[in-house]
Amino acid sequence: MKIHRSTGERTPATARSGASLARAAAIGEQALATGVYAFDCWRPTPARLAEFIDLRDRLADLLSARVLARPVRAVWDQIEALRARMDAIPRELAWRDTWAPNVVTTEGKNAALTHFLKGSSYTASQVLGLIEDTGYSAVANTNTAANITAVGGGSPANGWNEAPSSTLATRGTPAFGTASSGSLATSSAVSLSMIATDTIKGAFLMCRSAAGTAPTTTVGNTNGALYSAGLFTGGDRAVANGDTLNVSYTASL
Repeated sequence: MKIHRSTGERTPATARSGASLARAAAIGEQALATGVYAFDCWRPTPARLAEFIDLRDRLADLLSARVLARPVRAVWDQIEALRARMDAIPRELAWRDTWAPNVVTTEGKNAALTHFLKGSSYTASQVLGLIEDTGYSAVANTNTAANITAVGGGSPANGWNEAPSSTLATRGTPAFGTASSGSLATSSAVSLSMIATDTIKGAFLMCRSAAGTAPTTTVGNTNGALYSAGLFTGGDRAVANGDTLNVSYTASL
């Protein structure tokens, strides 16, 4: 029991401890790792689909290693010309999924905490891939980069398969803007070029592992750490050869 000097009133210890707990609850906050994906799927108009695919494939050939030995300026001029012709082809919005929640994995949290609170130096490195419907059972916070598979098997270790290179030639490389109000979003959407018909369930994001290993854009590669995996809110989505899937991601704490 405490006696107040100004009033002479007594305050029970239980009241004082309750007030202390209330103050502690008022100032306590949690850092809960969350995030959402947003998707737009754009498709060339049917009359010009074949033209778009031809231009895209020619561009891919020019960007490949086997032609980079040619004079750089000549190759660059052709690349720019092909891109301009592709941009001129009208495209239609095939579908959109604007608020797809994700699972932030334990491996991803460990990597983020290690580099932010413990690491002496860090170079950001992220890649973004797609989750296919084949063999899917669930996404979970126990998923890891080491268990990523892209072979379409029926019982993948993570509970899902990455869309194979026959659907998406390479993973995308997101860039992030400036953090604000506890969130950090990609500075622009990652454009993924579909080269075959497939059914997609969602996407995943990889980052540098706690040990410092960077992920790669090679489909099926297991380097790095799996930061998150998320599904479409509207169910499975169909993609086709010639589609461009634009993916954005916002991480929050």
